[in-house]
Amino acid sequence: MRRRLTVAATSLAAAALALAPATGSAVAAGTPGTTPTGASSGAGTTPGTATPSPGGSSASPAPQVDRVVTDARITEASGLASSVRHAGVVWTHQDSGHPAQLFAVGPRGATAAVVSLRGAQATDWESMAMTRDGAGRWMLAVGDIGDNNARRPEVRVLLVREPNVLRNVRLKVQRTLRLRYPQGAADAETLVADPRTRRLYVVTKGLLGGDVYAVPPQAWPGGTDATAQSRAWPLTLVAHVDMSLVTDGTFLPDGRLVLRNYGSMTVYDDPAKADGTLTPQSTMVLPDAPQGESVALGPGGRSLLVGSEGARQPLMRLALPAPVVAAVSSATVDTTPTDDVSAARPASATDSAGEGLPSFLVLMVVAGVVLLLLIFGAVMFALR
Repeated sequence: MRRRLTVAATSLAAAALALAPATGSAVAAGTPGTTPTGASSGAGTTPGTATPSPGGSSASPAPQVDRVVTDARITEASGLASSVRHAGVVWTHQDSGHPAQLFAVGPRGATAAVVSLRGAQATDWESMAMTRDGAGRWMLAVGDIGDNNARRPEVRVLLVREPNVLRNVRLKVQRTLRLRYPQGAADAETLVADPRTRRLYVVTKGLLGGDVYAVPPQAWPGGTDATAQSRAWPLTLVAHVDMSLVTDGTFLPDGRLVLRNYGSMTVYDDPAKADGTLTPQSTMVLPDAPQGESVALGPGGRSLLVGSEGARQPLMRLALPAPVVAAVSSATVDTTPTDDVSAARPASATDSAGEGLPSFLVLMVVAGVVLLLLIFGAVMFALR
């Protein structure tokens, strides 16, 4: 979205309110590093450093340039999602005023493919996420949710199949979700998908904080009949976050939510377990950028990729704090591409918690239980 705020007002709001999430326990997530190409160091805070916790903390590696987006057409990258099917590829799209296109950016920063959406309009595309459909096939969800002046009676999410082969192609939109806020129009730039349940969430962009809304399951992923996209579905308010001007987010495999604004990024509780306001768990200050509006999960869930609007902007890789990585590693979600509909079993709320559990871990648990039973039996026999 082309901002109406002046540079001074934006910087002041980001600097003053980026500290809001730090009211919870924070963990260091970066050390001072060199200024990346296309970015300048911020004033007052070292780029890539985290808000320190009262009890001290350990540092993670400094942010590094993962790649530089070289396509001259990409000047207002506003959404970002890491591909599961195509290793090292990230998907991005432009802001309002551009064609309805998705760009597949390769590991070296060059565009590997452009997907044009047939018959779609980009009113104000602001975010995107990777998710699955009811048959387990990978989908790209594009959030046409921007609303600078809070005037749109409804917003939309466009869902399209991720291509099997990276080439320039025109694809039809598989599903259009029409959504409305229960309290009236609102501006938002964040669309995220829970990897365990595939449920979609929208986070609003407020100056004093954001609201987390869930897309009703009747619309997605549970809604499969034609009527699911013939009506506007009311979003469900699930939580509030004390982060100003939220510009994007992503889920961690264990269900925790990562949100960013122009100056900071915070790991929050699982919104599915929300009770009022989400609690911040870890906060880091982001490298300075012209207009930071995107974040995606890095390979293996151990890092994050952050980007900005502007020409030839770098995607920065930021390591997650060690405690966060440890929790993520123990809750890995299955990310194997699935094309065979007959072989795909849709996840549900009841069985998603065990999705992706390593088989060796199951064997270790079973072996441990058997060993405990044998020891208990031996002790009881000795006491007879």
